This record gives sequence, C-alpha cells and structure tokens, in this order.
Amino acid sequence: MASLTILLRHSGKWNDEGNYIDFSIEGILIKEYASFNDLVGSISNQLGIDLSINTIKIQYNVEGNHTPMEIHNDMGYRVYVELKKENREFGMYPLCITTMEKELISEDGLNQGDIVQIDEAVQMYDSDTDDTLAIELANSGEAIGVFELHKDLIISKTNQKEVMAGQVYKDKATLKEVMENYAIAQRFQFRVDRSNAVIYALICISEDCDWRFKASSINKLELFKRKYILRDIIDDVKSDLGVDVSYMLAWRAKEKAMNFLRGEPTDSYKKLPGYLYTRDKTYPGSHIRMEKSSKNEFMYVYISLYAFIRGFDHCRPIVVVDISHLKSYYTGTFVSASTLDGAGHILPLAYGVIDSENDAAWTWFFEQFKIAYGVRENMCIVSDRNESIIKSVSRVYPDVPHCACIWHLWNNVYKKFKKSHAKLSEIYFSMTKAYTQTEFDSLMEKVEKVDIRVKEYLELAGYEKWDRLYAPVNRGWTMTSNIAESINAALVSARELPIYDFLEEVRKMFGRWNCSNRKEATQTYKTLGKKYQEMLELNETMCTRMTVELPVNFYEYLLELVNNIDEYSCSKMVEYKSIQMQTVDQYTVVPSTEYLHTVNDGGRNYTVCLLERKCVCGRFQIDELSCPHAWAVLKSKFLTLEEYCSSYYKPSTIVMAYDVPVYPLPDKNDWNIPEHVAEEVVLPPKWKRPPGRPKKKRDKNLSEYNMLNIVEYRLIIQFNSIDFGGIHCNTVEYRSRQLVETVEFN
Repeated sequence: MASLTILLRHSGKWNDEGNYIDFSIEGILIKEYASFNDLVGSISNQLGIDLSINTIKIQYNVEGNHTPMEIHNDMGYRVYVELKKENREFGMYPLCITTMEKELISEDGLNQGDIVQIDEAVQMYDSDTDDTLAIELANSGEAIGVFELHKDLIISKTNQKEVMAGQVYKDKATLKEVMENYAIAQRFQFRVDRSNAVIYALICISEDCDWRFKASSINKLELFKRKYILRDIIDDVKSDLGVDVSYMLAWRAKEKAMNFLRGEPTDSYKKLPGYLYTRDKTYPGSHIRMEKSSKNEFMYVYISLYAFIRGFDHCRPIVVVDISHLKSYYTGTFVSASTLDGAGHILPLAYGVIDSENDAAWTWFFEQFKIAYGVRENMCIVSDRNESIIKSVSRVYPDVPHCACIWHLWNNVYKKFKKSHAKLSEIYFSMTKAYTQTEFDSLMEKVEKVDIRVKEYLELAGYEKWDRLYAPVNRGWTMTSNIAESINAALVSARELPIYDFLEEVRKMFGRWNCSNRKEATQTYKTLGKKYQEMLELNETMCTRMTVELPVNFYEYLLELVNNIDEYSCSKMVEYKSIQMQTVDQYTVVPSTEYLHTVNDGGRNYTVCLLERKCVCGRFQIDELSCPHAWAVLKSKFLTLEEYCSSYYKPSTIVMAYDVPVYPLPDKNDWNIPEHVAEEVVLPPKWKRPPGRPKKKRDKNLSEYNMLNIVEYRLIIQFNSIDFGGIHCNTVEYRSRQLVETVEFN
C-alpha cells in the first residue's frame, strides 16, 4: 500500500488574506487508504498533542481559493489524498494545524452519546464528621432529552466541587476526573465496580461502607433509565402500605401490570394478519408467510425482507441457523438464519417463530427459505447437530451440505470423554481449522495418543462436517453458529414480549444493523472490509521477512524493453541495476513461470500459483486472501492486491449487500388493511408457559466455564512461545484477539 509524505505547518496563525504565517514545520508519513482518525493520530503523535484535553483543526490551501479547505472526516481526507497523488512533492499542499483546548469549544459541538448523567443515589463523606450524608436521588426517573438541557447545565470542567444525582457531565473522562478529585477532597477511596461505554459505577473500597455511585450515558435522545426490579416492588409495598409480600406475589403483580401496558397476550396474535400484510406492502419483494392449524391456531411465521434477499447475493453462501426460546405467555421458539458480509458483520437472512424444534417445523422453515433464496453454488448450512435440522436439510436441500458447529461438537466430546477433554481442547480447535493435510494428520495423531476413542468419535461424525480442510465447500471463517447466537443474545429482553411486539423489535434491530453496516461500508476507503483488511495487513507484516530473489538477467531484460533511450537514461538504469544487485542475496522468492513462484520462509519452500490463487500453505485458497507468501510474490511483481482477494471482501461488494434499506413501517393509524385481512382469525397456540417465574438465563454447562479458562491459558502459552519476527506490539494484540475469534468464543 502506497504512502504519502506530508508537510505539517503548526504553531502559526491565519492572516486576513487566508495565509498561514509564523509557523513551525514537521513531516509525517501516512498510507493512502488510512482514515481521518489515522491522520489525526499521526499528527498528534508527531506534534505531541494531548487529544484528551485538546482538539486539532486540519486545513490546507488550494490554488485559486483564498478560503482554506478543512479536513474533518474520511471524505475530506480522501479528497486531499487525490490532490496529493497528482503532485507528490513534499512541499505541495502542506497541512496547517491549529490546536484548541476542548473546553473552549462550543457546547453545540458535544456528542450526545458522550453526555453522562448521574442517576444513582450517592453517599458523600462530610469532611467534618465521620458520618455519611445521604443525598436523595434528584432524578425523577423520567428520560431527559439531550436538547432539553441548556448548555450551562452540562458540566465540562473538572474542578466541580459538589457531586449529586441528576448532574450531567460532558463526557465520561470529565466525570472520572471529577470523581478522583472528589475522593481526595472527601478523604476516602473508591474502586470501579463497572465501567463500559454506557455505565460508570463506583463503590467504596471498604466492605463495611454502603457508599455507591452510578452514572450512565445518554443514548440517542434519552437517558438510560434505571430498571424497576422486583426487589423495588417489595420495598415500595412495604414502605407505602406496610405489608410484606413474597417474591412470587411481586412477580405476578408485575406480570399483570405489564399485560395492562402491552395488552393481553391473546390480543397479540389477533394483530398478526394486519401487521404481516403491512410489512409485505411496505417491503415489496419480501417473502412473509404465516401457517395456522385447521382450528385457526397459530403455528409458524416466516419473514425474509427484500433487503436481506438482495444482500445475500453479495455474501458467501454460508447460512447459519439456530433457535432460542421465547419467554412470553405462550412461549414458542424463535428461529433465525444469517450469514457474514465481507466486513465480518452479521447479515440476517430470515427469522420467524415456530412451536418447537421438530421435523415438521424445520422442514416448513427451510421450504420457505428455499422459496425466498433458492439454491446457490457452494452453498452450505451450519448449525448444531440437531436431528430435525439435519433431516430437514437433507429433504429440502438434498444437494446442499450440512456442516456442524465445532463448538457444539466439542461439547459432545466433553460430555462423552471427560478425562481427556483438558488435553484435547487446544488440539481439537487447531485441527478444525488446519490449512494443510500434513497439519491435520499431525494433530490427529496427537488426539489418538491422548484418547483413541475421541478419534473414532470424530471419524464417525464425519471429517467433512466439522473440519474446514475436508468441507465440500469453502466455509471461510464460519466454523460455529456464533453469529446466530449473537442475534439471540441481542434479543434476550425482547423475547419476553408478546409475539407482535417481539417481531417488531426484531425488525427494528435488523433495520438498525442494516443502516449502521451500510454507513460503515460507504465510508470505507481501504482495500477490503474491516475484518479482512486487518487480516490482510497482518499478512503484509509477516511477509516483511520474505523478499524477492530476481533472476540474474532480470535487469538486462528490463533494458531490452527500452528501445529508444539516450545515453543519460541508460547510465541511470545501469546505476539503478548495480544498487539493486547489492541486495539480491537477501531475497527468497524465485519465479519459475509468470504465475508460479517459490517462496522460502524460514528455510521451507512454499509454491505460490497466482493464476489459480493457491499456495502450499493453504491460506491463499481457503481464506481467499493474499497469504504472506503470496504477498511477497505480489510485491516482487508490483501487482495490486485487489485482484487476488475475494470479491466478497471488497467495499464495493459490501455496499451492494446493503443497497436496499429497511424502511420504517408507517404509523399504525395509517395502515390500509383490506377487510378480509382484518377479519382473519388467528388464535393463540395450544402451548403455554408453565406456572411460575421463567428463568432469565440458560444454565451453562460446566464445559463452558472450563473452556474460558482453557482459552485464556492457551493464549498465554502460545504468545510466550511464538517468535513474531519483529511484528509491532499492536499487531501482537490484534493476533491475540484473532486467536479468540479463531476459537469462536466471542
């Protein structure tokens, strides 16, 4: 990837004529395909600017324009790069840097997502006594719009003396510094109980002290609300009425209140015909179906929006299916099908509600899926080893292979062979993603030595079901059903809603994902999508150990191509030749033909074929990315990378995957529903939730807890034993994250 040399002018000022004067100069080197944030980071590092307390304004002059151009986003940087590429001289288009303190910026420039409000009661230490002074919660519990807050009410300075509920701070960093100063002034210590992008919670360092502090970020236009839990109901009844109520009674009261707000669960099914009809009209080209019994009882519903159908054409045809259980009054089973786009994001394909995991329900779901999407070449369906799924896939898609989720298969190994699982975990997950037959056989031999029964079990399961090397189609990095599990995790709260509200929440969530992914794709100016760009850059870093050995007559061949050169040009070429030949001994890539090359990496030879996009290491053809050996060959031939990476990973393809947006539904008062649809009868299903409070969380297997420790141990051992060959620290951190992704514990 080409880089640009950029002259920086700083510590100066702009005059009335639009010229930057009285400045100092510096220089930076940055890649063409970098982002605006990369540019800001490079400038701040070179000039020693602390971005936590300062911000920078980047401007440059264009010939014929007295008003300086400002770079403030990725598009502005791309425009600058195009200008710079036309004239790469170091002194052309210098960037003029103005540094400003953040507190001097107008409050109108605040990011609403960064504003933080204290929403939990706080106990403050009185410096004159040893007693604690409890401050009542100032917030009434109502959500406050960001734009209802006057800028004077938003605290932006860190010398704030008083801390109380209801205060609003500019950002989390400001609040953290205020609390540190506050603890010093009040002479006590606290520790962080929870800290993430939306919550900042503190507790006293002493176990005997009840002091606590909680603040949360304003999301979109509203503050995060404190959830009203059952314990609050019990306390409020005791406080207001003086009556002790049991936990179950409080839960039943809450259920009745929720039904009063949402409507009776039975009414939710009555709304389905009109709701599904409106969706079908709002999203033409979608495939939406509902199945009822002979008694008009609800059985199944299936939804594939046209935006998903169009997007699937631009993704690898690997479909992941999974289920999760609904927790509303009539329960049911949520089923989804999804895939990965070229940036590594989840693209939902279909979803619906069925009665349970049985042959009839799964067969109906896959029949609807086939109507919507048909059959694509190299298509594959990934799931757990549920017998109903396997049967249904073989019936509906007889020519499409079914592959197993390697995590679910490992759970089976864990349960059946408990004495061997600790030794086999690392071997198993490495084996599932082996790139070469030699690597696979070597790992399988280790499995056999530990426990031959495990080898026999994996053979019986079928190598083609769980191993990428034996898979009949290229599964890429989709080795588990994690993407479907991620959808289920995002809908934990929504699964408690009645079916009508639940389906609408799913639609809204997928619509947000569609918008977010489309925005990211349109603003990406790198060679590939985010996830695969990182992998490509890692391969580039690794290939720096491999350089190119050119044939002896290579430069003579170049000279022969030049027919009409004068003596001066010829002498320059010969000089260039002599300089290059001094470094020829370090090169380890030898071309055999135009497309066939041999790369020596650490004493071992790897054959790379550019025509077939293959390498002996296996990564080139399986990942469909330029492996480190292919990188070395491409550099030696001065070829671009785009041609040798899968088209699925390219930003242009990712944009097409989100070409059709998920538009909002019209207001319910504007629905135009035909009479025959409005009169359609849909009764609730036969099944109901059993009495009592439903579980909020699934009970985890012991193996799931143990595996987390095994993965952590594995990371430590592998990174202490690998020689990274000069890879920078940030690359090492990236590889540790990639290893976790490889094991598929997201």
